[in-house]
Amino acid sequence: MANWRLVERAPQARCYRCGSRQLASICHHLGCLRLMCGEHIPAPRRSRSTAEFAGLRLEGTPCGATPVHCPKDEHVVLGQLTWVWITAAVVGLVGVFLVVTARPPWPGLLALAVCLLLAVVSARLNRRREEAARKARPTLPLLPRLHQVEVTETLPARITIDEQGAYRVEMGTPSGSLTVAATFGRRDREAVSRYRDKYLLGKDKPVGFSLGFAVLRGPAELARELGDREPAVLRLEGHAHNFPLLAADSQLVSALWRKEHTYKVGQRAGGPRISLVPSLVQGTSRRVLDLDLQWPETEAARADGGLVVDRVERVCLDVPTTWGGVQQVTGDNVDLIEPKAEDGQAPVHRIIWHREPVTADERRARRKTFQVWFNEPIDTSSVIRGQLELRFTGALSGLEGVDLYYPLGRRRDDQPAAAIATSLVADFELSLVRVRHQDVRFVPDVTRTEDDDKPKTLEFDKVVPDHGAVISLTRAISQQGYYVKRVVENPPRTGAHANRVNRSWDITGRIYDRVYPIHFHLVVDGEEIYDGDIRARAGTTRTTLTVQGAFANQEMEQRVEGVWEQLSDIVTEELRERARAQAKEG
Repeated sequence: MANWRLVERAPQARCYRCGSRQLASICHHLGCLRLMCGEHIPAPRRSRSTAEFAGLRLEGTPCGATPVHCPKDEHVVLGQLTWVWITAAVVGLVGVFLVVTARPPWPGLLALAVCLLLAVVSARLNRRREEAARKARPTLPLLPRLHQVEVTETLPARITIDEQGAYRVEMGTPSGSLTVAATFGRRDREAVSRYRDKYLLGKDKPVGFSLGFAVLRGPAELARELGDREPAVLRLEGHAHNFPLLAADSQLVSALWRKEHTYKVGQRAGGPRISLVPSLVQGTSRRVLDLDLQWPETEAARADGGLVVDRVERVCLDVPTTWGGVQQVTGDNVDLIEPKAEDGQAPVHRIIWHREPVTADERRARRKTFQVWFNEPIDTSSVIRGQLELRFTGALSGLEGVDLYYPLGRRRDDQPAAAIATSLVADFELSLVRVRHQDVRFVPDVTRTEDDDKPKTLEFDKVVPDHGAVISLTRAISQQGYYVKRVVENPPRTGAHANRVNRSWDITGRIYDRVYPIHFHLVVDGEEIYDGDIRARAGTTRTTLTVQGAFANQEMEQRVEGVWEQLSDIVTEELRERARAQAKEG
């Protein structure tokens, strides 16, 4: 028997019968909203057309005059019995003719009696149908020009660095906003007038209108459904009395209408990871502050087609006025606000970056730096505060798009493409107590006597410098928590002898000390010796290892040195083990 496993997935809009995601229509009843694919749109049960939208001039429009129903809500609103009136009129004319010409006149009198009876029955039936139509009065369908559909999901966060240097990122509850914009005109005002005339509604009577429906497409992870009955369905409706253009005596030619609906994103939806790290630039006498924004990317995020950074929408930074005036700021659209005190606090310089683009190089490196020059040295006992807004393309909830439907249920073919984005809005409070004048440590450094016992190059006899050695090294390095960013094989070169080939690889990567990266560069090269076989029979491998990382205190500097020592031990142990294995094979 097969082992079955229940996999929990985010809900998404599907056909109510077969579960297909290829949707074609929706039940126009606001209390139903069942979605249907093309194969499961029910055919009308009756040959007569419904009259609930008759007289509103919807014939010939993309919306159509016949509403879409699901089987549960299919109904027909009967129209006037005009054929009975016509029949009564014909019978009455025949009766008059017979009374005048026929002798005796009783056939004509009988025809006139039948005419009267038909007129009375028709009047009563029509009155009942009118009353039933008024009770089933639908929401007025309007067809303005839809020109904007926007989805913005917001993830709040708080970033802090305390006086002990502890870095924390606290994520809040994400939420979303779906906005649809349309332009109303004279045609819509005339539609309201026809609707009032059809249902005998005075100007003081409220009239509700519907532009249709918006359906979220994709496995959206929402905390609660948007619609009343069907998940991820939004009704685009409003009231004419709240929109001045739709009044009969309005002089407006056109007006913009916006419908906004907010929702909560499910707690299971993951979010982008970011870090915001302050540092003092070396060689500037503590007068330059770097604010380094990083967004590390995981393999899982890449595999799932995760959020992609679009731009830095806004960065607001408050710094003490004791650092002196602001000399220079990187960025193209920056505002400098005059110092002022707020809520009894000490005055601060406020620096605001607006809509900063992320270049291709910054996107590859997944980092962007904001730099500020001051007139006076930066006091490292200070705290800097502010707010960051980072914009991503794509939706945090997994939303893939928005489909629009006409008020009577058919899907729109001319809908505008939805603009979908996620904004991460983070308040930050960063202590500079643990941030000292930053420098970069290179290991080994020939200018430092303490690095004399750290050989830059190691040589391993009887180790063939082939792809197997490189794979073995990268595997051992990765198992210790290092990120191997790139492995590049250089073209092989023939040595001084025909049976000797020089090989070389470059291996680069990094490891993080909290949010601070420490980079390494390992060069593996050497000479392979052949004796006629396709595999080298012997060889010598050399390794050159360098490590570099920024540091602001002795503890961070020792961490950089420790990375070199750990990597050196990994390389030495792995290649010596490989030398022993190759000696046994020989």
